[in-house]
Amino acid sequence: MPCMQFTTSEARSWLCLQDAINVQINNLARDNLHDKLDILSDLVTDEFWPWFANYMVVKRAAQVWPSQLLVYAHLPTHTT
Repeated sequence: MPCMQFTTSEARSWLCLQDAINVQINNLARDNLHDKLDILSDLVTDEFWPWFANYMVVKRAAQVWPSQLLVYAHLPTHTT
């Protein structure tokens, strides 16, 4: 469901979810990968996987944090 179609409370929930995911990704490191992935697996439900995959590739790996690529590379093997 695109953001434009959300009601006000749904949009707020969506933004809160994005913020919660950002916090986990911002604090992701090799040392805490398993802990953060447990939290992310609770946050990113099936309906949000397409958004999360796009976010990780377009916003995180490609633009913001290329130095974290080795950590990001471990995500698919730990989330399936």
